[in-house]
Amino acid sequence: EQVQFLDRHHLFIKFGSVNGRVTRSTDQNLAFFAVYNMETTEIVSLYQNSSEELYSLFEHYYDHFHANPQNSLHEKFISSNPNSVHALDQLRTIKSKASSPSQFVKKMMASLPYTCQSQSPSPYFDLSIFRYDEKLFSAIDRHRHCTEHPIKFISVRQPNVVKFKIKPG
Repeated sequence: EQVQFLDRHHLFIKFGSVNGRVTRSTDQNLAFFAVYNMETTEIVSLYQNSSEELYSLFEHYYDHFHANPQNSLHEKFISSNPNSVHALDQLRTIKSKASSPSQFVKKMMASLPYTCQSQSPSPYFDLSIFRYDEKLFSAIDRHRHCTEHPIKFISVRQPNVVKFKIKPG
């Protein structure tokens, strides 16, 4: 199981596969998510990893699933679907490529709960400034396995201009 703080009183707990990987056979990766209230010691809600209700909450409260400090100087560099039209377009592209709504939900829920170290408020990840290969790195789901190929950062203002590359590892 994996755990994440949602706020001072609530934990988001994942029961099931903890590897965080998305495989082609996501049907085999059954997992459950619970919202636990530490004050009342009660489970507030329980969801299966294919729950469209959980995905709807995740999409609507996306920024709450991340340990990003509110009102910080770096907050403007964090691209997410609620605050960036570019991140929302990226999400729609991922959704349109999914084989079914259930598979899409499972794919999006596979990386939950997030670790605070995986989120970085950097201008390089601001989708209004740069684009990059979503197969290698994604603002929506930053949990990717290390790749041998460099990640190319392409200027949004000059679509065919590679500004720089980062070789992971």
